[in-house]
Order: sequence, then structure tokens, then C-alpha cells
Amino acid sequence: MSKKWINSERVVSIVAFFFLIIAFVISLYSNGDPDSLLELIPHKPGVRLTRIILPIIHGSAVIWCFYQIFKPSLVGECGIMLIESFLTILTGTEQLGIFLFYGAVCLYQISIASANKRNKRAYVFVVIHFIFLSTTITKGWRVFALSMGMSTFYLVFILWIYHLLKVKLSCFLPHTVIASEIIKAKHGEVIHLKDYNLTDRQIGIVIDYIHDKTSYKDLADKYITSLSSIKKDFSIVFQRFNVSNIQEMSFLLMQYQVEP
Repeated sequence: MSKKWINSERVVSIVAFFFLIIAFVISLYSNGDPDSLLELIPHKPGVRLTRIILPIIHGSAVIWCFYQIFKPSLVGECGIMLIESFLTILTGTEQLGIFLFYGAVCLYQISIASANKRNKRAYVFVVIHFIFLSTTITKGWRVFALSMGMSTFYLVFILWIYHLLKVKLSCFLPHTVIASEIIKAKHGEVIHLKDYNLTDRQIGIVIDYIHDKTSYKDLADKYITSLSSIKKDFSIVFQRFNVSNIQEMSFLLMQYQVEP
């Protein structure tokens, strides 16, 4: 299997895929969840609603996750985690639901780190999360207080970590979002350099530079060519992405998940 095919998103999707299969199979053989708030929805007497809903949602998540293995997307993985988070909260596994929710929030923030206008959606998700979590009041004040307290702690902790990372890493990130009419993908999405009419060597030197900050001289040695050829290749890359220099190219591509 090609090393290019294996990446962190695919590894997580594969692990999640097998976990969801287990959840799906268990939901098929279980008799539903009589304590779930979903059972409060009016339905036919003698039939547990969760006996129907759980396999459908878990099964849909399995199919979605399988698709993510071949078409990795942080936003797609966020969607799976959010759905499973809300479901587990409603079926009595609040701790797992809280964990999945904040995992999804972290992924979402990473996927749209350069798009400040969209960051507000994360707060909407937080409000929805606490609405779902408030339903645990039906299980008593102890469960409600523990769930709310745990979720609040996670929220504050993640905001604290986010602030620390923002301060520590601000020197490596562009201060403004660089818009591009050339790249049609949204910020945070995967882009393939082969789609921009670049040669294999041009793709290679771009990957090497943005990942390892490899110098022009080292690139010339690696690709067994002259320094002027490397500079010419970069000038072509600049034209393809409509940037003026290598710094602008780096800032632009940092806003996406760059693959060959």
C-alpha cells in the first residue's frame, strides 16, 4: 500500500469505522434502551423506538465513515462525531457523548482555522450540546449536575489550550486570510497539487518546502538539478497560484490540507 494513501485522517476513519460497526451490531441485537429520552416520543405501544432508531443512525454513521476512508475530510469526521455525540447523550452515555462532542469541536476549529467568519458556528454547536445535555435532568439532579459540570470543565479547558496554542504558534501563522480565486476549495479542505497543472518535480518541491522548509540548494541536490531550475520551477508554481513569492505561497497553502 502506498505511503501517500496512508495519512492520519484515514487511520482515524478506519479505527472509527470498526468501532461503529461494533456499535451497529450491538444495537441490532439489543432490545433498545427503555431509559432513553427517545422513548418519550409518541409511538406505537409495545415497540421501543430506540430499537429502530439506534441501528439506523449507527448504520448510517458506518456508511459515512467508510466513505471517509477513501475521501478523508475533517468536516466529515466532525459530522460523524457530532451525530454520535447527540445520540449517546440521549441514550444514557453522557460521558462518551461529551467526549465525542468536544473532539468534534476541536476538529471543526482546526478545519476552519483560517476562516474566522465561520468560527461562530462552533458556539452554535456548543449551545445545541448543552440543550441536549440538559435533558439529563430527567435522570435526577446528580446525573444532571455531573454532566453539566464535566462539559463545562472540558469547554473551559479547551478554550484555555486554544489560547495557549494561539499565543505560542501565532508567529508561524499568517495574520490575515489570503483569498485565492485559483483555489476553489474552502479553507481547511483537501487540495491536490496535481490539479493545478504542475509537474511531478514541482509538486515534490512544494511539498518538501511547506512540510520541511527545505532550502533551494537542498532541493536542487535532492532532485539532482541546478539551483536555477529549482527557482524556475518555483516561479511557475507562483504563477499557477497567483502569488508573488514563496512566503505568500506558504501562507496560502497553509490554509488547506495539501496533498500531491
